[in-house]
Amino acid sequence: MTISRSLLFSLNSCFFISLFTFAGFHFARLRSQRDSRRLIGNAPRLMNTKSAFRLLITVAAAFVFWTLFNRFALDPDASVFLSHKTKLIRPMNLPVWLTMLNVHVIFACIAIAAGVINFVSATLRKYRKMHRILGYVYVVAVLAVCITSGYMAPFATGGRVVSVAFNLLNII
Repeated sequence: MTISRSLLFSLNSCFFISLFTFAGFHFARLRSQRDSRRLIGNAPRLMNTKSAFRLLITVAAAFVFWTLFNRFALDPDASVFLSHKTKLIRPMNLPVWLTMLNVHVIFACIAIAAGVINFVSATLRKYRKMHRILGYVYVVAVLAVCITSGYMAPFATGGRVVSVAFNLLNII
C-alpha cells in the first residue's frame, strides 16, 4: 500500500505541530519554574530551559521549512493535494483557491516564526518594542490565516462535517 504525498504531508504536519506544542508547553513550564524558583514536586527535570528553547526553535524551523518547501518547490500547483478533492458540492475557482492557499501557508509560517521569537525572554526584556511589534505581526498573521481558511473550508476534503469543523476552528 503506497502512501500519497498529501497523506505523508498531513502526518508530518500533525507530528511537527504536536512536537511544537509539546516543546512550547515544556518551555513555558520550565520558564515558570525558573521564574518562581520552585520545582513542581520531586519530578526530575527532563531538560533545562536552553535545550527546551533550542528544541522549540528547531521544530518550528523544520516545520516552516518543510511546509514552504512542500508547497512551493515539490508541488507548486498543488496537483497532488487537489487530486483528493473529487466530490465537491460546488465548483472551485482554482486560481482564487490557490491564491488563498498560498496566502494561508505564508501567513501561517509568519505566525509560527513570530510566536517562537516572542518566546525568547530577552526579546521581552531588552527589546520591548520589537516584542510588541511581533505580537501585532502574530495577530495580523493569525487573522489572515483565519480569513483564508474560511474561504477554503467549504472545499475541504471530507465534506460538510469537515467544513463545519474548520469554520468552528476559525471562530475559536
